[in-house]
Amino acid sequence: MIREISIPVTTTGVDGSGAGNATSDTEVNGHLLDIYLDYAGTAPNTTDVTITHETPSKGNLLVVANNATDGRYAPRDTLVDTANSAITNSHGLIPLNGYIKVTVAQSNALAPAVTAHVRYVQD
Repeated sequence: MIREISIPVTTTGVDGSGAGNATSDTEVNGHLLDIYLDYAGTAPNTTDVTITHETPSKGNLLVVANNATDGRYAPRDTLVDTANSAITNSHGLIPLNGYIKVTVAQSNALAPAVTAHVRYVQD
């Protein structure tokens, strides 16, 4: 079943260096399909967004720097064989098992500056 959660991020600070973060209210268990970033109309094009898989810490799911244009992103894992060698032109859905955190930097003070809409296939 396809599910979607929305994570709005409010930023504080002076214009051009406003920052903030927010974490999903619930754990996300499944495989990532895509992320739609919805920027506030007055967000500057210096806005940086980093989305991470927090619990357990699995690193970045998506990093978008210097942007303020709404868009859909479909990040994927690169696959490897049993000898840990990359398989050319292969990509798989990213497994999720925990909370998702959205961090925004270099924006203006906005509520929200960015809302991340995360769609995933629930296991």
